[in-house]
Amino acid sequence: MDCQKAQAQLELRTLGSDAASGPDTPAAVRHLAECDACHLTHESQRQFDRDVANAMTDVPIPTG
Repeated sequence: MDCQKAQAQLELRTLGSDAASGPDTPAAVRHLAECDACHLTHESQRQFDRDVANAMTDVPIPTG
């Protein structure tokens, strides 16, 4: 599996486990374990998602 296909498949995992349950998922996970560039990209995206989620909980809700 090439990097582009693996990253597209692994991006589905951010939508939930049901979104990334296709036949290409095991190959994408293997690719992630073997490809340093994809691993770094995936970890960077996961950190960004965590940062955004944390930031969203710190936004005060205006009254009215």
